[in-house]
Amino acid sequence: MFGLMKLTTSSYFTINVKFNKYNRKKIKIIKVIFFTERLYNMGNLILVLIVLFDVLLFFLSFLGFTQYPELLLGIDITTSLIYGIITGLLISLIGYVLLIKCRLWSNSMTFLLGGQLTKGSLFTLLRLSLAAGIFEEIYTRGILLILYNIVFARMLTIHFVFIYFAINIIWALGHVLHRKKELDIDTLGTLIKALPHLVIVFISSIPFALLVYKFDSLLPAMVAHFTLDFVFGVLYRISRRTLIH
Repeated sequence: MFGLMKLTTSSYFTINVKFNKYNRKKIKIIKVIFFTERLYNMGNLILVLIVLFDVLLFFLSFLGFTQYPELLLGIDITTSLIYGIITGLLISLIGYVLLIKCRLWSNSMTFLLGGQLTKGSLFTLLRLSLAAGIFEEIYTRGILLILYNIVFARMLTIHFVFIYFAINIIWALGHVLHRKKELDIDTLGTLIKALPHLVIVFISSIPFALLVYKFDSLLPAMVAHFTLDFVFGVLYRISRRTLIH
């Protein structure tokens, strides 16, 4: 009787272990499916936004503006994507070197964005990077691109340079809102802590702007911005040993 119970118990544990392994494999497959579905839906949303924005700019041309910036249609997509990816990778690698070598900037960046970079899974990081790459470029370099083509007729006047600096300073300062609570309590102290990172953010706007004016398009800047945020986010997690699978 005891031997039968032992055999039955052993068989139960063997079956249970196999069942758990099967469930784990099934769960992994389901996660991959959900991840792929999310990517697909996000990709569709991005394409819709790009086309809508391009249609808007197209209709501006009927108002008498013969030159208008293109977002997707009519540009060399492959070349612009390559430029965008390479630019984002280079800036993210420079950021990683600064993270290791420059404690002043590392502390400032971690103070402002550390929580965002380690928040959630890699998919969360991917989603946040995509959102930043699209929407931040639309209200910064997008506005500049429209002004450059329509208002200033592709002339780099002193007024345009002033507007460029003003918009990108506002964009850089917007990163302080990640620490809104600290900003309300100690505005000056928060700004001082954030200053090293804000300077780097402003400098990073220069290659983004050059991409926009080279291709007369927001697409390469969006790709560069997304690549920078995502790759640097992964590198930051690795450096802090907080990479979440």
